[in-house]
Amino acid sequence: MFMSEPTSQHSEKSAHDREKKEPIFLEHFHQKEIWFHEGRLLFQARATVTTDDWGACIRIEAEGRKPFTVSGRWDVIYVNPTYAGAHYCGWRISIEHPYGPAEN
Repeated sequence: MFMSEPTSQHSEKSAHDREKKEPIFLEHFHQKEIWFHEGRLLFQARATVTTDDWGACIRIEAEGRKPFTVSGRWDVIYVNPTYAGAHYCGWRISIEHPYGPAEN
């Protein structure tokens, strides 16, 4: 038997998650230069963030690459001022290089 949260409880949690995460996402990543990392891909790009009740969509535009979008639902998104991603989805964006500055 499959058990799920009642819809009203899920909606309340989603609204709470959005309230906490959306301002950080928009302030630190919208229209910013970021590092995109997924699997073996790692490159610099420009992020454009859009949000709604479901979650966030991030349009990734990098020189020499076709633009694409990644997304995550509010309950799987993690975000702080330097990096963000979505659990179970495999993508991550960050303001700084994910492996730190290159050593000379």
